[in-house]
Amino acid sequence: MGAFSRDFHYGFRFLLKNRGFAVVAVLTLALGVGANAAIFSVLRAVVLRDLAYAEPDRIAVMWTKNIRQNLPDGSSYLNFRDWKERSKQFSDMAAYIRPEFTRGTLAEGTDAVRIHVGIVGPGFFELLGTPPLFGRAFKADEFGQNVTSVLISHSLWRQRFGEDPNTIGKTVLFNNSKVEIIGIMPPEFQLPTPEVQIWQPLWFGSPNWTDERSRSADGLIVLGRLSPAATIESARAEMDAIAARLREQYPQSNAAFGVMTDPLMEKVIGPATERSLWLLFGSVGFVLLIACANVANLALARAAGRRNEFSLRTALGASKTRLVFQALSENLLIAILAAIVGVLFAWLGAAALRNWSAGALPRAETIQLDINVLFFTLVASLGCALIAGLLPALQLSASRPGEALREAGPRTSGSRSSRLLHQGLVVAEIGLAVILLSGAGLLIRSFQRVQAANRGFDSSNVLLLQVDLPPTYNNRPKVAAFYTDALQRIRSLPGVVAAGAVSDFFIHRQPDYRIALEGQSPARPEDPAPPLTEDQVVPGYFEAMRIPLLRGRLLQDSDLAEGAPPVIVINEEMARRFWPGQDPLGKRLKYGLDPGANMPWKTVVGVVSDMRRQKLDEAAIPYMFQPGFNPQMDIAVRTSTDPELLLGAVRTEMRALDPAAPPYGVMTVEHRLAQTVALRRLRTMLLATLAGVALVLSVIGAYGVIHRSAVARTQEIGIRMALGANRPAILSMVLKGGLIPAGIGLALGLFGSFALSRTLSTFLYETSAVDPITYVAVSFLLIAVTVIACLAPARRASRVDPISALRHE
Repeated sequence: MGAFSRDFHYGFRFLLKNRGFAVVAVLTLALGVGANAAIFSVLRAVVLRDLAYAEPDRIAVMWTKNIRQNLPDGSSYLNFRDWKERSKQFSDMAAYIRPEFTRGTLAEGTDAVRIHVGIVGPGFFELLGTPPLFGRAFKADEFGQNVTSVLISHSLWRQRFGEDPNTIGKTVLFNNSKVEIIGIMPPEFQLPTPEVQIWQPLWFGSPNWTDERSRSADGLIVLGRLSPAATIESARAEMDAIAARLREQYPQSNAAFGVMTDPLMEKVIGPATERSLWLLFGSVGFVLLIACANVANLALARAAGRRNEFSLRTALGASKTRLVFQALSENLLIAILAAIVGVLFAWLGAAALRNWSAGALPRAETIQLDINVLFFTLVASLGCALIAGLLPALQLSASRPGEALREAGPRTSGSRSSRLLHQGLVVAEIGLAVILLSGAGLLIRSFQRVQAANRGFDSSNVLLLQVDLPPTYNNRPKVAAFYTDALQRIRSLPGVVAAGAVSDFFIHRQPDYRIALEGQSPARPEDPAPPLTEDQVVPGYFEAMRIPLLRGRLLQDSDLAEGAPPVIVINEEMARRFWPGQDPLGKRLKYGLDPGANMPWKTVVGVVSDMRRQKLDEAAIPYMFQPGFNPQMDIAVRTSTDPELLLGAVRTEMRALDPAAPPYGVMTVEHRLAQTVALRRLRTMLLATLAGVALVLSVIGAYGVIHRSAVARTQEIGIRMALGANRPAILSMVLKGGLIPAGIGLALGLFGSFALSRTLSTFLYETSAVDPITYVAVSFLLIAVTVIACLAPARRASRVDPISALRHE
């Protein structure tokens, strides 16, 4: 300990004396460590941290699988009941209504808001093992026909009730009924979705659930807790067997149904999010390696100037082990300082990522620096500093005292092995930077193509109002009157060009409709079928979105009249899929979950362009529009100016029409489109930032090697110039010393990029993982930046005065 204390004290004095070296080494290492810690904080918060439920890894989510389309869908109560009764791999199951369209109205006086509702069945909270933060959960007798009690979210309690401790037991007006608030859930409880702000009990006694004809319904999602001896694989096998027996037992309703059984974590996080974060964590690891190589190069350069010192210590009796520990103690100091500064960088990075990730990552609000991230920062810093200092320490300890003491002075160009080691580190840095630059370039080109993709409509200057009418609008005339009045009010506002409504602007539900085409044999339940969906439209929607009409006509107000012939408008993809090479106008079809003989024929009167209605990076699927009204609709409002300027006026008109039916969401279409590619944008932005940092660090490393090489070869350069070498020749010689390692690093980096192309291909949209334009651009960028970085020391070397150079050393 005494020797360690002396080494530590000496190392501290050495760093004070060499402040320039210390500052550069600490900042370089802190940048790499801080970036790693920031990304690790995101990875831990989103992927590695357990969900806020009891033994969350033992909870699975089950969907009905549409075999014909290979898509997940909701379940009926009768199928859920059979799953629960027949399963041995699950100790318990609970169900809740699919959350896409479960909203309610919470009113206090004249102030009413539409909020997301979690409608949950018996045993839901018990299965998850998460009791309310305050109050209690639902009792068995509260799962009745009438809702008398609710639980609220922590965010609603904070925003609506000001965290009043007397909220428990308070009576509020919910969906025009008085209900009692019996509990407040913890802030981390986010099921069925993070948007849910209130929970109500679900009653399964209604004939709508228990009638055998409802077995094909798709309203429920099921959670299951695995039995002690079960695994997710054994549960999947059992559920597949149960689904097969149900297909045999109920061929009319279950012929096309299977079961999808997945861990709850996969549903909450999503595979794309997890893959993206591991990609970023691997990428930031490359940045840390580059920083580590930079520090190693700095340490090697300092070691070249300390050979005399260490040779003298060896001559005085110091052992090699003692010398190694002395050198490493200096790096330990660098590691501690880098960890402190790295924590600051990590804190700033985590705060920025928490803001940037909102809307792109689940659980982004939980990103923070906890004890695990701090421990990771310290270990990464110590590991990198010790690795970076090990080579110089071993090199110094291997110095031959007599040879070093005979040198003319403290400056030396070092041995050939030392120079090769310097260049090898630069090659490694540039190779890693090329891999990151290539990946970032591919993601940038992919994102540009997503943004430039034909959307099928004009998204500029369009305001989107998401409306979900309360249960008081319980018949078609009331719904029609509301939307007719709402559109009249909105169209009369100054600055409004057009307005219309569609039942689902962005497709949220599973596209599971089936159709029967006139003159064609009906498809069998087990036959493959494309995804297909349908929407109700209030005329004015196509004009508001400027959707191109390709053939026929658009829907008109007269199509809404009672007794009007049933007509539809379809998109290009549907025309291609069902009537290839034919004119679809005048064709007739029936559609629904089961298009039987009692359903009316509908005539195709128009074809519009394909629209990207799921995500910007997902191709259009077949869909059709029919005239009509729906309790839930999205109102599209085209304006002649910035649509956000009309937000207040539109809200005022909607509230004046019915204070109990305000829109639950108001945004521009551009903003909504941006949300669909938020993860892609975040992934591209972060990888591009990391690639930029890697490029800067690697070029600094190349500059440092060229600068030190030029200084060490000052005497040689003077001799060459004295013997007749001109300045261009010297400039070329010095530049060659930087460009050769850069060229080797570029070649190795391109090879590594090709090797990793399959990993990156899953993140690309209409872009090849071996896109030649990207790799050519990266190559030119790297060579250009390297030349610029090496030009300054090369120019200084070419201007050396031969007489002064010969006096060097």
